[in-house]
Amino acid sequence: MKVLIVDDEADVRDSIRLLVAWEEYNITDVLEACDGESAMALIERERPEIIFTDMKMPNVDGMALLQWIEDKAPSSKRIVISGYDDYAYIRNTIKHGGMDYLLKPISRSELLEALGHAAEAWRKDEEARSLNIQKDVEINKTLPMYWDKTLSSLVSRPGLIREPRTS
Repeated sequence: MKVLIVDDEADVRDSIRLLVAWEEYNITDVLEACDGESAMALIERERPEIIFTDMKMPNVDGMALLQWIEDKAPSSKRIVISGYDDYAYIRNTIKHGGMDYLLKPISRSELLEALGHAAEAWRKDEEARSLNIQKDVEINKTLPMYWDKTLSSLVSRPGLIREPRTS
């Protein structure tokens, strides 16, 4: 699993990186971006499963980034980390698929709890996606046999299909 940390403050990105034992969450890559614009490029290239983002950043802010992610990477799990206890930001986070809204300074326990929920939600979604793919494969395997039997039964019973009457 990959995580992306988006914040214009390098010390915040460093803190998040250092507060978590990433391997305990099966996270192999921790990526960083200093604004929403560079985050968009990283998301398109790396496809991180979990994204931490700040709200107030230069170029593309967190609100615009969340909207973009909702469209371009909807299966990702999003957690906002902000210095602003602002209703509009919180509402926007919920509206665009955010899982949590954490206030700076970041509490390690809150960070780990939010990450744990996001990682578990991703795993459950991934299981559901895998099951759906397996079901589709099984259906595609059985469809030819179904049609073969259906057509065979039609051919073996010639009186079943009648020609339309012409008056």
